[in-house]
Amino acid sequence: GGHLNVSTAGKGNAGNVTIEARDQISVDGGGVFSLVEAGAEGNSGNISITTGSLFLTNLGQLNASTAGKGNSGNVTIEARDQISVGGDGVFSLVGPGAEGNGGNIEIVADSVFLINGGELTTNTSGKGNAGNVTIEAREQISVDRGGVLSGVARDGKGNSGNISITTGSLFLTNRGELSARTGGKGNAGNVTIEAREQISVDGRGVFSRVERDGKGNGGNIEIIAGSVI
Repeated sequence: GGHLNVSTAGKGNAGNVTIEARDQISVDGGGVFSLVEAGAEGNSGNISITTGSLFLTNLGQLNASTAGKGNSGNVTIEARDQISVGGDGVFSLVGPGAEGNGGNIEIVADSVFLINGGELTTNTSGKGNAGNVTIEAREQISVDRGGVLSGVARDGKGNSGNISITTGSLFLTNRGELSARTGGKGNAGNVTIEAREQISVDGRGVFSRVERDGKGNGGNIEIIAGSVI
């Protein structure tokens, strides 16, 4: 698939990417990128999408990350109807050897579907904090063989971000998970879920944990719901 790519390979900031489409945006096998490449110095730009529905398929992705010296950008998505992420996902990362903080992922939609390994991920493998993941879905969030993840990798030094979910109903199925974790040097983030109707967990579950090689504190998990199944 095609790519939209604004990056910096030298000294200077990468640009922002802003897309507005009234009906839908489909990213099939390509991606939208704002990156700080290895050896570069500068900040990644932000990715901002406003649409009716967003579909990411066949490893399609939105990615604002840093592999150099500088902060990752934020990824903001506002969809009137649904967001469907299948295969790859939405990322704001601090790569190995990088120095800088990860950006946040913020999503507002009617419904959000993470399927076939689709992810919303903020992570640090370098020196810097991972960003937060915030999702507001009026009707439902369904995580089926996918995940909402914020972490500190084994070689990372920094804190995991927080995960905040507000929705009507949340469904975790087929190893679907919400996870804030640290496997490096830093604290795991908090996970907060507020569901007006129900939370159904038939997947891996909801975690905030310190892995075996991690050095730091685990975060809190707070759940408010009409019912938990």
